[in-house]
Amino acid sequence: AIVSEQIVYATDKIVIAARLGVLAAVPYSIAERLVEMLRQPIHQVGIVSLPRASELYEAQQRESDAAGDGTPTGDDTPTGDAPAGDSPDGASRAAASLPPGETVLGRFVIGAMGFSLLLTAAALIGAVAFGDRLIRVWMPDDFTGVVEAYELMLILVAAQVFGLPVGILRKALVGIGYVKAPAYLVLGGAAANVVLSLLLIGPLGVHGVALGTLIPMLVVDAGLLLPLGLQRIGIRPAIAVRELLLRNLLPLAALGGYCWLVRSLSIPENWLTIGLITAGGAVVTLLVRFGPTILRDPRSILRPADELAPTPNDERPPNDENAPSVENAPSDGRLPNAAAGELTDEASDTLVEAMTPPHPAAVASEAVVDPTARVVVDSPGLLRGTRS
Repeated sequence: AIVSEQIVYATDKIVIAARLGVLAAVPYSIAERLVEMLRQPIHQVGIVSLPRASELYEAQQRESDAAGDGTPTGDDTPTGDAPAGDSPDGASRAAASLPPGETVLGRFVIGAMGFSLLLTAAALIGAVAFGDRLIRVWMPDDFTGVVEAYELMLILVAAQVFGLPVGILRKALVGIGYVKAPAYLVLGGAAANVVLSLLLIGPLGVHGVALGTLIPMLVVDAGLLLPLGLQRIGIRPAIAVRELLLRNLLPLAALGGYCWLVRSLSIPENWLTIGLITAGGAVVTLLVRFGPTILRDPRSILRPADELAPTPNDERPPNDENAPSVENAPSDGRLPNAAAGELTDEASDTLVEAMTPPHPAAVASEAVVDPTARVVVDSPGLLRGTRS
């Protein structure tokens, strides 16, 4: 995968310079540099997700092995043989709180992909609205390739909308040990990029090279690697549509409205205004995307996701003082009235008998003393300490 990325991002300028001359590669180099500034920070998300995906996968495999329902994971996917007690407690709680068919690993990967898609799509909207201004501020006044560099930048940013989220998925697949098929697909996409660039540069010029980068990412990453990776990690298509598309529609629409409003204003073109516009767009996008969650639970932004999951097997709320239990039953043997009379007479007698302490003579006659221990083990299951 690393070799294929170097092929995609390093050979385009060579193809342009060889076929059209060095000067023709200048607008493409400007557009590529701007896209690289966007790609590198989001690319780090994929690098960080690799060890986390591996950790979650190993915990998932240990729990599956402990439950005795492990499934085959493939010829190049590790299965893990550590004891179930070594799995992280937070991951176990989060897994217990998820709906059937979902996993903590799947939620983590699809969440990272959704955030990456939000950032790259927001960058595309911003590039459409203000990309030409950014190039004019960056380049000297006598630079004549602003329009061409702007168009190339839009094509390359659109390619990243598909490439960066799927890149996170690819890193997660590496983290769980599924390497061969994604590597072959990525290498095939890199080879297709070179071939298409050579074929399209003749009729379309520099724009053909940019399209040679966009088309393989659209076909290989979005068309082949995306469904393969989602299936391998266990992410259902409905969840992918919800997390990747539906959750991002509103913040991206808000950003589009913000860009349209700001572009209609008469604002001087300089680095200060470019920075303020970018900061305002980031605030609008993130506020619309994460604002409702923060308003519902302001502390959720400071807590890890594992701690937000409820503890499994909780039969009643921790502060429910009226819930029926033996611990809070009256000492006179009366049954609690929380069940509103739903207990039968037989069940009531059984509960009263369980709360009544056994007669000392009966306990002594049924007790078995272990000479090596300092406790008396009763047949009803009672443990009473002894003194030497």
